[in-house]
Amino acid sequence: MICLRLCLVFGALGFVSAAPAVAQSDAAMVTITVDGDRYYTLPHSIMIEPDVNRLAQTRQEVEARRWRATRTSDGRIDRISSDECPALRTVALSFGDLPAVPISPPALRVPQPMTLAPTMKDGFATRLEFRTEGANGAWVLVQIKQGWPYNVWGHEAVSSLLPCWGPLIPPPSPDLSAADILPRLDLTSFRNSTGPTRAAGLKRPGDWGFTELETADGVATLVRPGGWAISLSLIRWTPEGVIACFADRARNGGSYAAQSALRIISDGLAGYRVADEALDEAGCPALSPQG
Repeated sequence: MICLRLCLVFGALGFVSAAPAVAQSDAAMVTITVDGDRYYTLPHSIMIEPDVNRLAQTRQEVEARRWRATRTSDGRIDRISSDECPALRTVALSFGDLPAVPISPPALRVPQPMTLAPTMKDGFATRLEFRTEGANGAWVLVQIKQGWPYNVWGHEAVSSLLPCWGPLIPPPSPDLSAADILPRLDLTSFRNSTGPTRAAGLKRPGDWGFTELETADGVATLVRPGGWAISLSLIRWTPEGVIACFADRARNGGSYAAQSALRIISDGLAGYRVADEALDEAGCPALSPQG
């Protein structure tokens, strides 16, 4: 059972909805509203429309069309075309293969077994809005908030277009900063410059003399007297832990320098440890130890 809300649109009569962040234009084929998620994506809307606002006469005309998509999120606007992003053409044409939407007002519906809404995948859910023409020529504006197969199409459309304009990754939680994590990070849980001097009882940065904390632009740095520094900056949060960039450098004239992306989790002892290291993160290119 597809849950939807219908609104007949006559002439220039508008339709107001608080859900989409992108205004539904007359040329728009569909608007996808993506709910925000703490870990995966900022809330945003994607409007897909043809480059020419006229009815196609043949299937060949439809397949030859160019398409454009506009993504809006909190004042940020990204645009792509099917020329630069072939996946957009595939997404647009596949929308025409979805089944017709049955109209079943609750007051006229007979009891049916309850069906489960589709499981939210990859941490975000989608809603669709589009106009369609009824059998009697009336235009109908459809909003689909849940139900197969439209939400499946919406999710796959968002995922298919993601490589064309990049993700909208939420910033790390303000409740926890790099300055909170770094002093309590278990340095024995991953490779770093303390390796040759590790011994029983040494675990946190302070155990090696990293006691002078500096913070600037979201980067926390602990300095050890004598000219050595370790730094941490947070990249993003995931349900499996925070992804961070760790840097390890000599400040005493030496040439040692290393950098790596880490996945950091709680160690259950009021501190943190590294669960995965040497991750592939564009914001933290790997730098092998030198010096």
